[in-house]
Amino acid sequence: MTGRFPVHVTVRIRRDVPGLRNFERAQVLRTAFVNGCDKLGFRICQFSIQGNHVHLVCEASSADRLARGMQGWSIRVARGLNRMVGRTGSVFFERYGATVIKTPSQMRNTLCYVLQNARRHGAELDRRWHGVDPFSSAWWFDGWAHQRWRLGLAPADGRPVATARSWLLTAGWRPRGLIGVTEVPPAARP
Repeated sequence: MTGRFPVHVTVRIRRDVPGLRNFERAQVLRTAFVNGCDKLGFRICQFSIQGNHVHLVCEASSADRLARGMQGWSIRVARGLNRMVGRTGSVFFERYGATVIKTPSQMRNTLCYVLQNARRHGAELDRRWHGVDPFSSAWWFDGWAHQRWRLGLAPADGRPVATARSWLLTAGWRPRGLIGVTEVPPAARP
C-alpha cells in the first residue's frame, strides 16, 4: 500500500459493548475523531457509525501508519466508551478489515457505501437531518448532488474528519457522479 490510495476500513465492536448508534455514545466516537483524524501520516477522511461497526475512509502513508493510526483511534474510543458504560477491556475486535481503493468507480462506490450505510441497512433516518445520516461525516462531505438538506442545520464544534489529499478521494471519483442524498448504495465491491 502506498500513500496515493485511500483505504476503506471497517472495525467491529465486541458483543458485550452497547450499540454505537446512540447520540451519547456517538459523542465519544466524535471526540475520538476530532482528536485523532489527522495524525502523522494517517487521516480519517469520512466515516459512518453503525450499531455494531464503524466504516472509515482513510489515507495513510504506509501500512504501518494505517495500523498505528487505527490503534490510536481505537484506544481513544475504548477509553471513552469504557468510562461511559462502566466496563473495562477492549471495545473492538483485534483485526479490522481494510480494502485499498484504486479506481475512481471504486472510490465513488466506497464513499456512497460509507456515507449511506445506514440507508443500505434500512435504518430510519431522523427527518430533521433531511435524510442524511447524523451518525456519519455527511456534514463535512462536499460531494453531495445537492446541498438543500443543510438548510436549518449547523455542524457541531470541531471538525471530525481530515481534509483528503489523494487524487482519488478529492477529485478522481467526481466524474462518476455526485452522490444523491437519498441514494441507496450497492454492496461493497472489492
